Amino acid sequence: MRNHRTGAARAAALCAAAAAVAAFIVPEASAVSALSKGTSPASSAGAAESAVASADSRVVLPTGDTVVLSAAGEQVLPGGPSPAFSTYRDTSGDSYLIPAEAAPFAGRALDMSLFDVTQLARTAQSTADGRIPVSLTFGAGATPSAPAGVTLTAVSGQTATGYLTPASGAAFAAALRQRIAADKAAGRTVGSGGLEGLSSMRVVGAGTPVTPDYPMRILQINAIGMDGAPLDGFFNLVNTDDSRKMTLFEPIDNGVARVALPAGNYAAYLNDYSFDSQGMPSAGAMVAVNDFAVPAAGDVPALTLDARTATAPVSVTTPRPATLQESVQQMVRTPIAGPAVAAGMFGIEGAVPITMSPAPAAKVGEFLTDMFQSLSGPTTASEGTYQYQYFTDFESDRIEANQTHHLASGDLAAETEDVDSDPALAGLARSVGATPIVTGIGVRFRAGELMPSKSTSYFTPGPWSTTVWGPWPSGPGKPQGPSLTVGARIFHAGQTSERTWGQAPSAPAFGRYPEAAAWMDCQACVGAGNMDLEFDDAGDSNPDTVGADYDGADTAAVYWNGQKLPPPPIVGSPTVIVSNIGTGPATVRAVLDTDHPAGEKQSTNTHTDVTFQYTGQTDPSTALPDGNYCPAAIAAGQQSAPCQIMPILTIGYQYGALSQTNVALSPVQSLVLDIGHHSFGGYGSHAPITSAQASVSFDGGTTWQDVPTLGADGHYAALWRNPAPGTSVTVRVTATDAIGGTITQTVANPYTVG
Repeated sequence: MRNHRTGAARAAALCAAAAAVAAFIVPEASAVSALSKGTSPASSAGAAESAVASADSRVVLPTGDTVVLSAAGEQVLPGGPSPAFSTYRDTSGDSYLIPAEAAPFAGRALDMSLFDVTQLARTAQSTADGRIPVSLTFGAGATPSAPAGVTLTAVSGQTATGYLTPASGAAFAAALRQRIAADKAAGRTVGSGGLEGLSSMRVVGAGTPVTPDYPMRILQINAIGMDGAPLDGFFNLVNTDDSRKMTLFEPIDNGVARVALPAGNYAAYLNDYSFDSQGMPSAGAMVAVNDFAVPAAGDVPALTLDARTATAPVSVTTPRPATLQESVQQMVRTPIAGPAVAAGMFGIEGAVPITMSPAPAAKVGEFLTDMFQSLSGPTTASEGTYQYQYFTDFESDRIEANQTHHLASGDLAAETEDVDSDPALAGLARSVGATPIVTGIGVRFRAGELMPSKSTSYFTPGPWSTTVWGPWPSGPGKPQGPSLTVGARIFHAGQTSERTWGQAPSAPAFGRYPEAAAWMDCQACVGAGNMDLEFDDAGDSNPDTVGADYDGADTAAVYWNGQKLPPPPIVGSPTVIVSNIGTGPATVRAVLDTDHPAGEKQSTNTHTDVTFQYTGQTDPSTALPDGNYCPAAIAAGQQSAPCQIMPILTIGYQYGALSQTNVALSPVQSLVLDIGHHSFGGYGSHAPITSAQASVSFDGGTTWQDVPTLGADGHYAALWRNPAPGTSVTVRVTATDAIGGTITQTVANPYTVG
């Protein structure tokens, strides 16, 4: 399951859900008895529709590079063929990642749909083996043949259909590099030699751009590469008066592009790469022109985008020796009206140095450049044995000529990361990562390395979302660690802190975030006539941690005024969207069962049963604050619609005297309970907690005994004597609030009796 996703993952999940799940009817309470099996969904008033979104998405690009779309941002996993990527986010929120070796062909022989990770996530969810179905067109006189890595399924004249697979992408990437190397050897513009008769390859079903209905002018773009020659590639253009009028991601052919666009104010951005003799990218350049005008009458001056003007190298120096791992540069252009557009470039493991062209602040609308780098050390270490990481992020409203940042210890916050785990994963390194919250776009890219169970993370001041994930399974049927994410926290220079991840139990939770702008999904919200219920199937002892357990098997059920909604198909963990809910009132009950595979020893299965009252009323104290996401509104296509946080209960656990592998160290077990409601910086229900009771079972839930549970106002403590070492323990907690809310959560083997 996934709680807050990036825009790409969120949109893909919700759209896939809507496409995959048939509508069903859940009438209002007064009409239940009148519903017949033949009732039409389209004609029934008060119907509720349920859809389920997938867990965090893994997308494999046509080049074989794996992209994780997660709660903490997008990340390209190491080990893929491509060391550098260009990035773009359009006005619809779709996110594009274009590997460097594909850049000379992107938008021409290789359609941009091949790199739209939002759409690719949707495609991957609809195919069992992660295939990318493609349609191909070949030039006149060319004999259609499968490009490397592509399997053709049908050929008709100069067109064909086929597919790429996750395993075949590396061959496709190698073929692109070979074509780049051949162009360089022949003295041609890189990309101008084409792809052996291939005119176009695109994802099957990809839409075509809509041409705006405005009087159009013709603008010529002249593009010059880092080597001083005309380049083949692409550029981004946005109307800074209103991005809805015109936003383009257009190819450049032999240094020239001509586009039709309405008169107005614009900005343009260009990425370029230089390549070595083997076709591998060796350097990247980013060019920004923040303001130019297209007149309504008279000649339209040509615009030159020259990669040689990118003279400012990007670098960071840290107080302790560290190796650059990821470098992400983003340029965010916010027009006077319409959504912001982001374009950028990033490199993996410092393999591709990046330079930028100096640019002044925007005259029309706003411009922001964001430089995010992660570094790890000491430099003599390797993945899994690093001792510390630096997460650095710098924002500016212009691109200065000097892009070097020198950091001192006093400039940074330091957090000690302690990672506890199931004994089955003891001794294995986990990835510790972070994502900066970028002004205007929120969470975008995640970085982080495999780290030992204790490490230090250093942060430049500002809001960061942090995460721990893995390890990935060592083989079929082997256990893997969950992905745990924390809502945005603001770090300050000189601050020190310590965080323990993975402390028992790993149970579903509804996040309680100290910051109002947590940049997380509301897991139980009403907006735009919909209600969403998101179940995160993993967690730890921190109230602001939610997580996804990739190898868990989940089943969910939702009841509306006592009537069970037909179950949606489950992929990972569920997000349920109930639509057309009306003004209430209603009693809503949600049940989630999770089962973890054999091999894991703790939190092997959980049962969460939670009920709350939907009143249909609005209250400023329960309004979802800005800086978060409302899946209910997003599913309705109204992302900015106001949302109300539902009064759903959640349980926080603090088990006493546990080891780093969550093994009990005392014959008497203590448990401190913190019962509360889903909340964002205090926004959410403050209904009093009226009761809590802990119970234990030592025979797998066959018999139970209530244990003394003392406290009040949401804070309780329970004690019991642990059984003999090796005995199974199951813990059940039940709590209630003053407005009819209840929660019962049962966790089998939350810890191990040592």
